[in-house]
Amino acid sequence: MSPAPSLSIDDLRQRLHTQRRAIAHLLEAGPYSDDSYPRSMTMRFLTQRPALAAFVLAEIAARLLGARYFKSLSLALAVAKLLHGVVLAPKQPTPASEAQRLTTVHPAPKVSKT
Repeated sequence: MSPAPSLSIDDLRQRLHTQRRAIAHLLEAGPYSDDSYPRSMTMRFLTQRPALAAFVLAEIAARLLGARYFKSLSLALAVAKLLHGVVLAPKQPTPASEAQRLTTVHPAPKVSKT
């Protein structure tokens, strides 16, 4: 499509420059589009308000699954967290084994006389 014959090249350049500035202005950072992590609104909601997000997700799960299934699901999750904590917990020495370690006499190393 050719431009209208009444417009000069300078007029077209000026219009193009004005359109480019308008587009650049539209693409500038808006109120929700900063460069920080996370970029999506959903992830910001989940990471910045975890208690509210957990409540909302729990309510959605209760509505979708029904209260009965949700209770069994939350029980399974609690058991899984408990088992995960037990498996990954650092092994603490028992008081008896610690006392035995402290009272065990180790022979002194032999020093060679040269």
